[in-house]
Amino acid sequence: MDEIRYLLRRMADSANAAQAHYQIWFTLRGDGKALPEYLDDMNDSRYVDFFHANNAGHYKLMYIELGCLFDTDSRSASFRNLKTSLGERGYNPIIEKIDDALSQYTNLVSSILTIT
Repeated sequence: MDEIRYLLRRMADSANAAQAHYQIWFTLRGDGKALPEYLDDMNDSRYVDFFHANNAGHYKLMYIELGCLFDTDSRSASFRNLKTSLGERGYNPIIEKIDDALSQYTNLVSSILTIT
């Protein structure tokens, strides 16, 4: 059970990190977005390169963190490894619920993994 808790904790960390990177990326997108009152500062020639690099970095990290949840590596904290661990302990009904919940996102997950 400790392994399952560990996997769930790491998976939650990846999901939370993906959400945080999304929120920062969205905020830095510029005019008409989350913080338009800072647009002049963000476009100031002294800082603009920083904000552009930050924007791109958070965009990439958002997808990397999402990709971690679907990683095929046996050392990763992913749905695949969670389901393996659950299966070893006889929690097959939970595996079925996970599969059912994720089945509608098959194409989206495939696209995310292609990006990462």
